[in-house]
Amino acid sequence: MKSHYMVVALVICLFACKKEDKTVTVTETVHDTIYNPIPIDNAVNPDDLSAGITVGYGSRVADATFPAASADGPVIDTSYRRLYKVVEGNYLVIYPPNLSGNVAGYYVQIAGATSYFKIDYTKEKGLRNTAGARNYGDATGYVDSTIVIKMPIEIKGNRFNLIYAAYDPQNRVSLPITANVTVMPQGSAAFNDSLSGTWSYASFRSYGDGYNNEVWAQDTLKSYSQKYYTCNNGKLVESSAKTELSLTYYGFVEHRYLTFSRYNYSIKSNSAYRTLDLVNSSCTSYTYTYIPSYDASETGSISYDPSIHRLTMITENSSNTALSYISYDVIALTEHQLILAYNRYDDNSDAQYTYQYEYTK
Repeated sequence: MKSHYMVVALVICLFACKKEDKTVTVTETVHDTIYNPIPIDNAVNPDDLSAGITVGYGSRVADATFPAASADGPVIDTSYRRLYKVVEGNYLVIYPPNLSGNVAGYYVQIAGATSYFKIDYTKEKGLRNTAGARNYGDATGYVDSTIVIKMPIEIKGNRFNLIYAAYDPQNRVSLPITANVTVMPQGSAAFNDSLSGTWSYASFRSYGDGYNNEVWAQDTLKSYSQKYYTCNNGKLVESSAKTELSLTYYGFVEHRYLTFSRYNYSIKSNSAYRTLDLVNSSCTSYTYTYIPSYDASETGSISYDPSIHRLTMITENSSNTALSYISYDVIALTEHQLILAYNRYDDNSDAQYTYQYEYTK
């Protein structure tokens, strides 16, 4: 009992002790801590979400069961698992891991929904190119195509699962893959800060079947006609013989500016055919005449996946489909240089063509 009284007395003394005829009061303040994590079980209603999305090159199949896999259908890597993040009102982009078979399109479904979508690339021949084998496997058909889904502006919930499977021209279906998707609210931290800003088109390279076919820079333009010149009394004179002075007489020049913001892009471009004006040129100053070729602009949205260095540029103004898009491999991305590569395959010759576009800022 004595020890018990000592503990009580000690506790009382901590809060109100009298020392040298002074009472010292100790006040303990309790600070409220607010912890508001995103709930992991806040699942999206699948039918509500399915009704609000737009699938590129896809048509809705209502009140139907997702197609069953076929024994001899295309093969996609079912061990491939990705956790995707998408912002409300933006685009979910998936690059299916095709291994073998001939891919004509995909079946896509929000898991749990009573409807699904059929993506049929064979009906969009003017917009999509078939592709030969890629490095991932030996699949053929539309294996360069991606699954692009426009999300609604407002989504109730923050996670859902997406099921997709490939099918071939005979409608034989692969085993499905389930992708896990987390929905981010509008105003989430940008995923594309490294791309932000305005980039100036600098150079172009094309490769065909492993060979470098063409290289030209914007500053030196694309030369269609190269001639030799001499200098006579300060004026340029064309020479039929080879001289030390070789200039582009006729060429094509293009100016293009690519601007990225958080989730969007814009392209402004113009071009002209340029001819050397011998009458008004001197040996130290060259004058040119320009015939405009085109002046164009384009706007759209972007999806950039830094883990596989893949950039998809999406527009909604196509006359043939709700969404149209093109994907590039990001070969280089530094503070001052951006190089994009587009691959095209020819099923008839099994040739591969690569086009590289360099931008600087």
